[in-house]
Amino acid sequence: MPSWFPALILTLLAAGLGMAALAFRRAEGARWAAGWSLVAASGACALLADDGPPLFIASLFLSTLFPFLMLSGALSYAGRPSPRWLVPAAVGAGLVRASFGAGDHILGTQLVEFTVEPLLVLVAAWVVHRHVSEVEPGPFRRLIAPGLVLVAGVEVFDAWLGLEPGGLPWLPWICVGVPLAAIQVSAAIDSSSRGAVRVKEELSAVQQRFRHLAEHSGAVIAELTADGTVVYVSPNVTPIVGLPTDRLVGRQASKLAPGFDPTRAGEPAQLHRVPTRGGGHRWLETEVTPYTATDGEARFLAVSRDVTERVDADRRGREREDSLAKAQRIAHLGSYEWDVARDELHWSDENYLIFGWDPAEGSIDNRRFFESVDPRDRERLAEAVARLLRDGTPVDLEFRIRRPDGEERVIHGRGEAVLDESGRPIRLTGTSHDVTDRTRAAHALRESEERLRAILSSLGDTKVVLFDQEGRVVSLFGHELGDELRGKGPRDLLVPDDAEEALKQVARVFDSGEVRRFRRSVPLASGISHFDVCVSPLRDASGRVQWGLAVARDVTEEVRVERERKELADRVQQAAKLESLGVLAGGIAHDFNNLLVGIQGNAELALAGLPRDSRSRRRVEEIEHASERAADLTAQLLAYAGKSKIASRDLDLSALVESMTVLLRASVSRTARLECEVAEPGPWIHGDPTQVRQVVMNLITNASDALGGGTGTVRVRAGTLRADAELLASCQVAGELQEGEYAFVEVADDGCGIDPETLERIYDPFFTTKVGGRGLGLASVLGIVRGHGGTIRVESEVGRGTRFQVLFPRVAGAGEAKPAAPDGGEWSGHGTVLVVDDEAEVRSVARGMLELGGFDVATAESGPAALAFLDRAAQAPVAVLLDLTMPEMDGEATFEALRARSPELPVVFMSGHSSGEVAARLADRPYADRMRKPFRMARLMEKLRRILEPST
Repeated sequence: MPSWFPALILTLLAAGLGMAALAFRRAEGARWAAGWSLVAASGACALLADDGPPLFIASLFLSTLFPFLMLSGALSYAGRPSPRWLVPAAVGAGLVRASFGAGDHILGTQLVEFTVEPLLVLVAAWVVHRHVSEVEPGPFRRLIAPGLVLVAGVEVFDAWLGLEPGGLPWLPWICVGVPLAAIQVSAAIDSSSRGAVRVKEELSAVQQRFRHLAEHSGAVIAELTADGTVVYVSPNVTPIVGLPTDRLVGRQASKLAPGFDPTRAGEPAQLHRVPTRGGGHRWLETEVTPYTATDGEARFLAVSRDVTERVDADRRGREREDSLAKAQRIAHLGSYEWDVARDELHWSDENYLIFGWDPAEGSIDNRRFFESVDPRDRERLAEAVARLLRDGTPVDLEFRIRRPDGEERVIHGRGEAVLDESGRPIRLTGTSHDVTDRTRAAHALRESEERLRAILSSLGDTKVVLFDQEGRVVSLFGHELGDELRGKGPRDLLVPDDAEEALKQVARVFDSGEVRRFRRSVPLASGISHFDVCVSPLRDASGRVQWGLAVARDVTEEVRVERERKELADRVQQAAKLESLGVLAGGIAHDFNNLLVGIQGNAELALAGLPRDSRSRRRVEEIEHASERAADLTAQLLAYAGKSKIASRDLDLSALVESMTVLLRASVSRTARLECEVAEPGPWIHGDPTQVRQVVMNLITNASDALGGGTGTVRVRAGTLRADAELLASCQVAGELQEGEYAFVEVADDGCGIDPETLERIYDPFFTTKVGGRGLGLASVLGIVRGHGGTIRVESEVGRGTRFQVLFPRVAGAGEAKPAAPDGGEWSGHGTVLVVDDEAEVRSVARGMLELGGFDVATAESGPAALAFLDRAAQAPVAVLLDLTMPEMDGEATFEALRARSPELPVVFMSGHSSGEVAARLADRPYADRMRKPFRMARLMEKLRRILEPST
């Protein structure tokens, strides 16, 4: 065995102890001692290095571990944990230095000693210095950091010596290491004593915390001897009993709290009453725990809590329960609770009594409960309970029960569910109210009311109302309105005009006791009802008028019939006026049109015979134009009277409006400006051109009159618009019109405007705001527009002007090129035409026109004369012009007589007024047509050509 082997073994053991201390021990003294053991082992290996290289390598490895142990010891001394990388770093550094030594790299070996070892020792010195003020004081604690700095210096010095051959590396450690080791060992001893001081102080702190908890907790803590003597009690007992602790220590606990037994340790808490200073008392609940003191003596620890408020609350709760039971007994109202999960049913005592059972019999169950319910109501109640369990719908219903003694009672049951977090019912609670007496009383009252209602119903429309001194309704008899009238007074029930007068009548009834009769109107949901009322006073036992009894007979139907009768009479009177006007207008139109036939016809005949350069031609043309305007006035007169019929055809509305505007420029006020704006191409409508012109003329005339002679503008427009439901609804005469495209005529002015009250009456016949006006202008406009299937829309503001907009149904596709009408002047007839008219002027004009047209003419002044001519004529006429209005024998009778003689004889009817209805009817017959007076030659020839040559 080599001589160095034992030394190597001892060195490795020392190294193992040092590493174990580094890795597992916490005390800084042990780590420092392990470090110095490594120094000694490495020194021994260095001294024996000549015996073999392994010892030299071991000394290098062990000496490298020394500074790591110094750093670990410093951290432990400062109360800081050693980092986990310390052991691997120590082993790694030792292996690096040992590898340098095995390879004879002296410089590398000393470099590790120059850097790693001094650096780690300096860090250990800084750690001790940094935290030395935080550790407990000791005799050597301030020498540790300087000592470690000195060790770092020795490390550097020793490394420098190692560079020189023959150095003594162990000599510096002998000079420095021994005192430093003594300092560290002393510090370790001081640290151990410091730990004992800490334990003592911690024990004192625990005692302080216990005392703090005992003094500030809500419970009173007391220590008792085995015989119950108080040796300690927490100070918080003083606010409870009013005595200081020194008055309580040394006394028997059973005397301080009568009924308290300290020997009942480990048993449930004791409730006892403790007298307090001043004659009061408090209730304490005490738990007693036995334990053995440090001296071996048996002791008791008593923890008491002041439960006075809880005891008082329990007492008040019991009192409330007693009061609740008493209230339930008085009200015949019982309560119950059903635990659904356990199927346990708990009833109050009153609930037992309601069902006729003795509470001493024990708990009730659901089966017994449902058996007591009347079979007629059992299924309904079971369904209600099932809904409560299924979806939580509360139970609120009345049902009948039968008591054990056979008595039937009526119960009003209510129930609600208590749900868990998932929404399932876990408990049902509710009440049972015995309403038998109330139900019987209500039943008797209903029977009485039914009898009274039957009596009052026999009175027919008569109602009986009871009201108080304020006129408020108290009771209703024979009426089904219920709460609609109950509690309301005249101001609530009557129309405003009747309310004040009704209050006066009520006051007279209560003041004088008189019976009052009057008629009043009541607004109901179905409309205004009218009542003839007789009010009688009702007196109390003292003779004072307490209520009023009103017997009201519904006369609504009578009032309605009377109103309708009056309205009918007014309409008949109005119709008579219009009929008289129609008769007058028809007569005037007939005579006037006959005159116009002479004027217009002769003018046309005169023009036919005048050269175009004749000086008289212009004057005759003026006569012709004047006669045309006179014909328009006649047509307007018939429209006023409602006697004119529409002769409809397709019209270019823009062209018609533009021509009327030109014609009327001279008719409007000279200070007014007439503007016209029409769409091109214009919309087409189907209507009577004369009547449409009348509408335009009336609107323009009214607009001019609205300017009042002042300056202003009348704007006339014509075009197309799309009318939606909103626009049609805003029309004053909407009718049953559909949304779509409409042709419109609009006349607007910036004149005085129309106030709302007048605006509501502008279409009334005979209503006018003009001096000397007839009130038929807008009335006739309304009739014409309605007859054409149109509507009127008016907007007006006082001082801002008025705008009338007339809508006509637009004709789709109208305005396209149409075949030209045959020119009557180019067609020449032949044969004899019989003219039958009672007016010589008409016969003369017709003769002239027909002769110019190539016909021979025969005339007759009456129907019989025409028939006589037909009977004696050698050759029948080719056509007949027949006036419908003639004396002795009218046109219709003459026509039938002519057709009886010659069924295919062509007839053209002439009409100037309402008999045009007959003409229209007769014109539907074969070989018949009609023509309105006055007529032009071209029109006459066109009619004859159409009836004589239908194929053209």
